[in-house]
Amino acid sequence: HQESADQFDTESDSYNKTGQADNSSELRGSDRFCHDTPLGKTDLLSGEDRKGSGDRHNAETAGLDAVQRQAADLLAALPAGRDAALVLPPFSDGLPAAEAFLAPAQINYVGKAANLYDLGYTYHGSASVILRYMRMGYLWERVRVRGGAYGAFCMLDRMGGTLVCASYRDPNVDETLTAYDQMADYLRSFRPDKEQLTSAIVGAIGDLDSYLLPDARGAQGLARHLAKDDEEARQQMRDEILGTTAQHFRDFADVLAEAAGHGVTCVLGGAQTRAAAEAHGWQTQELL
Repeated sequence: HQESADQFDTESDSYNKTGQADNSSELRGSDRFCHDTPLGKTDLLSGEDRKGSGDRHNAETAGLDAVQRQAADLLAALPAGRDAALVLPPFSDGLPAAEAFLAPAQINYVGKAANLYDLGYTYHGSASVILRYMRMGYLWERVRVRGGAYGAFCMLDRMGGTLVCASYRDPNVDETLTAYDQMADYLRSFRPDKEQLTSAIVGAIGDLDSYLLPDARGAQGLARHLAKDDEEARQQMRDEILGTTAQHFRDFADVLAEAAGHGVTCVLGGAQTRAAAEAHGWQTQELL
């Protein structure tokens, strides 16, 4: 859920963003909603590690009191201690290189993904700037304006390393996949001017540090806690975003070229999807 962790970032101060006084001091030192789980000692109502800062919460004291009994029942039902085993099913490495899900539709949903970390890439904050520009500029022009799709996007999971490009309500299949694969060529020749670069940097910072209502602040706190996404790492990301240059765009072209060569394709659609699957030998599955 790293997208949630990035989306729900916020800063702490003496007042929350609704303008009401922060009553966090009343919660500090209290273990009434704490539980020692395999993930560590966690406040289930705020999503914060009680050994760290406890200055974020989603309700005033009266509201927390109202759910104390239900929270206590939930805590009692959870396994205790760090020795409790977390058993996860093994991930299958047998995914097809390309697959198509067929349904009676006149439009398509075209996706391609690759794990950049598996290909040797180490995350740098400039990627957030570059991919935002590609999403709002290149893909908008190629896939939506010229291709006629309702929308298209690309995003990188900072924690897991997966880069995803996808379109929706798309009249094309092969043309869209070609647009994804040509992102590297576009970046090699791209020379952003000062306005383009500044706009992309400001947008990336806005995505990272967006305004949050109290419920979103709680979700962000929980997501960051579970992902062990500390403020030091996020500040480094901010510094790298603010320091992005035109050279970072050109250097990222090699990363996208590797992704194009090793990516996995998945398409949902009707007759055009079927034709593309037959032409390229994709694995197919009939949904309806």
